[in-house]
Amino acid sequence: MKRFVLLLLVAVPSLARAQLEERWSQLSDAQKDELRAKWREFKSLPPEEQERIKANAERFRAMPAEDKERVRDNVRSFRALSPDERQELRQRFMDYRKMNPEERVEMRTRMRAYLRAHPSSASRCVKTFAAGAA
Repeated sequence: MKRFVLLLLVAVPSLARAQLEERWSQLSDAQKDELRAKWREFKSLPPEEQERIKANAERFRAMPAEDKERVRDNVRSFRALSPDERQELRQRFMDYRKMNPEERVEMRTRMRAYLRAHPSSASRCVKTFAAGAA
C-alpha cells in the first residue's frame, strides 16, 4: 500500500502541495523512512520502468471504484502467497505473455467460463494457478 501511495505521489503531480504535506505529516517516522527508501528504489529504475509504473498508477487512478477494489483484492491475494507460489505465478505470467494473441484470448475465455461455472472457486483461483493445478 505504501508503494502505491508513493506511486500516486509520483504520478499525480496535480495534487496540491498542501494536501501532500498534510498526508506526509500524518505518517509515522517508520512510514516516512520506508517511503524514502521506495523513492530511492524508484529513482534507481531505468526511465522506461519508471514510465511504466507511472502509467499503471494513472490507469489505476482512472478506474471505477469497483475495478480498483478488484485490483486491491488481487494484490492482497498475491501478498498472501508464499514466496515460492509468487515466483511460480510470476513465471506463469511470463509464459502467458509469450503466448500469441489468439492463445491469450483462448486462455482468458476458458478461465472466464470456468469461473462462471464455479464462482466459489474464484477466491482460490490465484493460489491454485500458482500451485500449478489446472
